[in-house]
Amino acid sequence: MGLLRILFVILCITFPFGVLVRISLIPQAYVYLVDLAVLVFVLYGISLLVTSKKKIQWFGEWKFFLIAAVLSLLFNGAWLQLHDTVVSSLYLTRLVLYILIIPIISSCFTKRDLPFILGGIFSAITVTVLGGVIQYFVYPDLRNLVYLGWDEHLFRIFSSFLDPNFAAVVFCIGFWTGILYLRITNHKNYVKYSIYTFIALTSVAILLTYSRTGYLAWVSSLFVYLVLTKNLRMLCITIIFLIAGLIALPKDIKSEGVNLLRTASIYSRLDAYGTSISIIHKYPIFGVGFNAYRYAVEKIAPSEKIEISHAGAGVSNSYLFILATTGIVGLVAFLKLLFEVGKQIAKLSQKNVKVIFTSIATVVLIGSLTENILFYSFVLIILACLFGVLKILTEKSGR
Repeated sequence: MGLLRILFVILCITFPFGVLVRISLIPQAYVYLVDLAVLVFVLYGISLLVTSKKKIQWFGEWKFFLIAAVLSLLFNGAWLQLHDTVVSSLYLTRLVLYILIIPIISSCFTKRDLPFILGGIFSAITVTVLGGVIQYFVYPDLRNLVYLGWDEHLFRIFSSFLDPNFAAVVFCIGFWTGILYLRITNHKNYVKYSIYTFIALTSVAILLTYSRTGYLAWVSSLFVYLVLTKNLRMLCITIIFLIAGLIALPKDIKSEGVNLLRTASIYSRLDAYGTSISIIHKYPIFGVGFNAYRYAVEKIAPSEKIEISHAGAGVSNSYLFILATTGIVGLVAFLKLLFEVGKQIAKLSQKNVKVIFTSIATVVLIGSLTENILFYSFVLIILACLFGVLKILTEKSGR
């Protein structure tokens, strides 16, 4: 167990590096530094569980969606080239590794370990937030990396993810993880004040991403939390804070990205949605194959930029992505997954903790309407850890 805790710490330490450190296995397939940490953590965790001879539900609620994802690739093998199938399968392998974090955390740790786990997650995201704040002042311009396929995000926090939308959603999850950490643990006042300070800094960082996806996800989750807790006073204070924050945001900057009324990205998304709907209409049952969306787009709407674009592998809507890549079969399996997770959250005995998990779910589900949040590697890693925590809280009340 001691080594597993060390490996979890290493996982948390490598998380803030984001996409800055990565290895290219083959064209269009990358391994991030945190992936290596996840691999070692999962392999060692599996060895512990196998030798313990415990009865483990390895994939739990995810098993039906994983089956649908595998079938989607098998049924599309005829038109996918070997390279395309290999790249798509590699991402599926990565998804499997992330999901295996859940049974390892839930089976190898107990309620006494929750401060350690939540503290690690919150610390990892806090370091990422601090890096984003430093980046905002030191390196606010991504135009020099456009040739590598990154969008030019000027005078916005994009942190180590090089994307303000994904950064904003990760920050939102960090915001709620910090609050969850405070609810579950008991600390002296100076520690609590430090955590509240980092939560406040995270709030400022979310605003400085200028991400409307992040704003929508954050405000929705706050609304859900405040309504479910019936804290109308805090609701009014929060609304005032958000309005004041939006007013205070620097706006006299020559950058389209800081214009909250910008329309270019809206039209771009609508075009992408149209393409995805065409793909769904053509491949309705099993889709085009999990993570094979890029190759379907190349077939239906060829583009010179898609080879280097980091947005080419998906569509800016997780639900359309699921339908397009795994079809109706995958969507039904995913809805079953959401239903099972919802039941797990409903089983929580502490009302505040239940509401916080509901708020985290709101962040992800709402954010996924305008970005492919659900299948973003760094979001999945955090969610896998939090799912593990959720299972400890609901299935091991006696431990």
